[in-house]
Amino acid sequence: SNRTFANDDDILVQISEAWNAFISCADRVKSLCFRDWINLTS
Repeated sequence: SNRTFANDDDILVQISEAWNAFISCADRVKSLCFRDWINLTS
């Protein structure tokens, strides 16, 4: 859905909260970096 924000500061607060929620789960972050199909060796 489309969100509306009160002002620029509200946007920054919402972005910060979303980012902090995302990085609070290390396994979620790691899952984006490790996939079976990724082969980084030459």
